[in-house]
Amino acid sequence: MSGTATSLAPSWEPEMKRLEEAFEKWDGEAIRLQRRQKRFGFSTALLGPVAVLLLTVQVLAFPHSGPMALFLISAEMAALCVALVFGFFQIGHPDTWMRCRLRAEVLRRERFLILARVGPYLATPDPAYKIRQRLVIIDDENTDPVQLVPLEDVAGTIWHEALHDASHSNIETVPPDADCFDVFYKQRLLDQKGWFTRKSAWFARRDELFEDVAKGVLVLALMVSVWHLASLYFGSRGGGERTWSQLTIEVLAIVLPPVGAASIALQSLFEGRRLSRSYAERARALTSLETALLSLQSKMSSGDSQVPDRRKQCEFQLKRLVLRTEEVLATELLQWWLLRHS
Repeated sequence: MSGTATSLAPSWEPEMKRLEEAFEKWDGEAIRLQRRQKRFGFSTALLGPVAVLLLTVQVLAFPHSGPMALFLISAEMAALCVALVFGFFQIGHPDTWMRCRLRAEVLRRERFLILARVGPYLATPDPAYKIRQRLVIIDDENTDPVQLVPLEDVAGTIWHEALHDASHSNIETVPPDADCFDVFYKQRLLDQKGWFTRKSAWFARRDELFEDVAKGVLVLALMVSVWHLASLYFGSRGGGERTWSQLTIEVLAIVLPPVGAASIALQSLFEGRRLSRSYAERARALTSLETALLSLQSKMSSGDSQVPDRRKQCEFQLKRLVLRTEEVLATELLQWWLLRHS
């Protein structure tokens, strides 16, 4: 969230600052909790193979009671206990950080609604009171952030319908801020489009990485099983006691399949393929809106835009494009929430 526009009236600059501080608070909390949840996800996915490895080493290398055998089984029990604690007590539960992210995104959006004078600010010349009123609701932990994402008032008034009614009636509305077009275009539309594009590529690469690791581990497991079969066949003819080489083969033959399964579990946990496709689609939708905004810019630069009726028409068109952009972003937020929260 960038700084406020230079043309903001002094009467509501303090409210914009409070809005930015609230965004930074929830954005920081969402980032902190998300990182912790990712660490828990990696930990729980890897604890299974670790427990299998410990048990396998104990059974094959230290089958009799002794200090090393007791240590290995104790470590296995500890790994399983940690996994159960994560599961039963929902440590690192994604809902917590996701709710913080939703609230932060609603606060991020609010600034652009104010600059464009749409939504709750459609007919508000001095938005100071309305900003304070909205901030009380959005910044309240007791308010469900999911209900704040749709572009409508608490009373159920849909913002694009209110704008449509105002454009076809004598309802007095407030024109957008003087810097609205440039700020919204650069700091909202282009910024979000670039974010979706980068994240789409990043999620695609990570999904491919987990898939490649899973395939590589399973191929290695197959090779080890062939090696194990050969060692058993020739060992049965030659006789002799089990060597450390044979023991290593047996351990790998048991442990590698769970490691491959853990990679697949991580791939499913992070949903890289779905998110990559979803973000790519949102980037394409924003590209269409960018084209419409640039077309509007050419109209606003022409001499006809100084005619009152033409100027008002351009202002309403800008407001509509702002709301259309926010609808695309709100749809993505709600889809992300519905598919990922549990």
